[in-house]
Amino acid sequence: MPATAPPAGSAAPAGPGINNSQVPKHEQLRLIILKLAKDELEPGARLPSERTLMDTYGVSRITVRAAI
Repeated sequence: MPATAPPAGSAAPAGPGINNSQVPKHEQLRLIILKLAKDELEPGARLPSERTLMDTYGVSRITVRAAI
């Protein structure tokens, strides 16, 4: 049986902390990254890679780049 496309207007589920609200996903991710940098990373530590952010939060590379 061939695969069918999801219904129009539906989106893939987003990762933890990202939802399909009125706030754009890149803005939601930007806030998550800022919180991560403030609360969890040591000064001078690197942010997670684009790929890690994509996989963790279920967003595209374009969304990650817009957030950063």
